[in-house]
Amino acid sequence: MLPRLIFLATVFDPVKTPPVNLKLVAVVALGVLATLSACESPQKESNRKAFNQHLARAAQGDAEAEFQVGKAYALGQGAAQDWLAATKWYRQAAEQGHAAAQAELGVCYLRGQGVDYDAAESVKWLRQAAGQDDAEAEAMLGLAWLQGRGVDESLEEAGKCLRKSAEHGNPHGRGLLLALEWLEALVEAKDLTQATKNLRDAAEAGNSFAQASLGRIYFEGQGVARDDQESLKWLRLAAHQDNAVAQSFLGLAYFYGHGVKQNYPQAVRWCRLGADQGNELAQQTLGLCYLSGKGVNADPAAAAKWFRQAAVRGNEDAQLSLGLAYHLGQGVRRDELEAYKWLDLAAVKGNATAVSARAEAAQALTAAQLAQADAAPRRHLTRFSREVIDAHRQTYDFSCIPSAVEMVLKLTGRVSENYYDQQNEWKNKTDGSFHNFDGKTIAGITFHSSFWDAHGREFPLERLFQIIESELQAGRFVIVGLSCSGGTHDWVIYDENTTGDFLAISKAGERTIEDNHVRRTITHMQGTDIGTYEVQP
Repeated sequence: MLPRLIFLATVFDPVKTPPVNLKLVAVVALGVLATLSACESPQKESNRKAFNQHLARAAQGDAEAEFQVGKAYALGQGAAQDWLAATKWYRQAAEQGHAAAQAELGVCYLRGQGVDYDAAESVKWLRQAAGQDDAEAEAMLGLAWLQGRGVDESLEEAGKCLRKSAEHGNPHGRGLLLALEWLEALVEAKDLTQATKNLRDAAEAGNSFAQASLGRIYFEGQGVARDDQESLKWLRLAAHQDNAVAQSFLGLAYFYGHGVKQNYPQAVRWCRLGADQGNELAQQTLGLCYLSGKGVNADPAAAAKWFRQAAVRGNEDAQLSLGLAYHLGQGVRRDELEAYKWLDLAAVKGNATAVSARAEAAQALTAAQLAQADAAPRRHLTRFSREVIDAHRQTYDFSCIPSAVEMVLKLTGRVSENYYDQQNEWKNKTDGSFHNFDGKTIAGITFHSSFWDAHGREFPLERLFQIIESELQAGRFVIVGLSCSGGTHDWVIYDENTTGDFLAISKAGERTIEDNHVRRTITHMQGTDIGTYEVQP
């Protein structure tokens, strides 16, 4: 399997704030403004009156009133918008078991509004609300499962939550479910015609999440021919419904001139809307605007602020950008230890720029600082060549097992760098395992499969770790299956660091990816299988 699919599920936008308030282009008569003002005043007065009534009841501990006060602060209706106050009142209602307040508090933690971003805390409150059949919370919990935020990524669990939400009539859940069904059809190489039609039907009916999904599909050319104009059509419709992901992609299109004339002020406008809702793509792009002074006055400190917000959400480009900011002292105090921390997070995902920058940052660190950065030196137990792995590629979506075999054959010098016979024979086989290579001899190397015990507390972890260590001590690599979205992905353990953890490497297409905490990963999985080998004389 691929180590992780970039999912359309980010089209979900748990927005409870009002839609984008477009300014009037021109006003032809002052009387129009006077009329509008006269119409708005009664509504504002009504909002203030309702707020004061709710506040009086909330002071007595009424959970519904506490929720309404929090909502008023969040929306800026009856009181000035104040996210700190909103989360305070949401929390008080949530702790009394108010489902809608629990859902809103979960959203606040997801978006970092009034509280620091905290995926685990978000899931905690969403679970409680979903347990009371709150359809909005079910949709957001489905999103958490889709993105692997606060929980281990699982399309199956996501589907359960989204189906419940859709059955309860929630448009967020419905839109996300259609996007999930489209993704599953893509992954399983099925005909996308019906799944795309379902998305289009919902988009034409006004579902902003379906609109954003279609916009992103056409933006990236996933499963369809890339079509910039079709993409922008759907992104604009969703963006004007305040969909954060659509706003983010629309901002990205303006920043790079993707299907539209490059327009930095428009890029800033749309990215700011998405960034304020916690979208990491918008935050990263807005950071680039501030760093380069495009569409706004250059402000490295503001750039670093937005990079950080996206980086803590796992955005690879933002982790690179923040790492480079610390490395160069741009907008933050120069700090090679912080630089290494963020560059490493991007490097293990296969970011080549981060890999080289990480190595440069490491040279400025002492041994104690490297240990503090959880970057203990490797022991060099095998004849490992990063260059060999970088030149290799995983040629099919589901060929990670034969790809790992080919990596071992190349690292041991048994085949040339152009050898892809095993993957070409396997192609996208989905019902195979390393058992297929058990006892098989290729280019003078015989492979063996072991540790197919059931995962769980009874799995012989220590014996497994002893075998891996003994193989490395003998200078041999070990193939290992590590968990990923939808199953496992095969890696090659190539060394051990001085703290005793194992280092593994693999490929995701052309990208070289790393897992520098294999012992920790396997322990969390409660077991895995491995592939070893012997060299024939």
